[in-house]
Amino acid sequence: METQITQPNARGRGARAPSVDIWENDAEFVIFADVPGAASESVQVEVDQGALRLGAESPTVRWARSFLVPSGIAVDQIRAELTNGVLRLTLPKSAEVRRRTVQVKAV
Repeated sequence: METQITQPNARGRGARAPSVDIWENDAEFVIFADVPGAASESVQVEVDQGALRLGAESPTVRWARSFLVPSGIAVDQIRAELTNGVLRLTLPKSAEVRRRTVQVKAV
């Protein structure tokens, strides 16, 4: 089954939408968002009812972006890291939706 993260609202009112890259592997989604000049204290990440919202501010710019996330994300394990103006969000998939290989035994 194919899952994806979609973008219902590119930006919040009066804010710029940060550039993002979204990667997926068997275990997680990873979102990279460019927020140059933002301090970690100004970054907000919220997840509510299948929507992921991120916001950040620098001295000159305010960013906002939201995404719809598929079911099967382990919301309580989402991680956010800010390094050199790039916000990395890691959204682990729950064990129920991860791809598995089943070993076949000869009997």
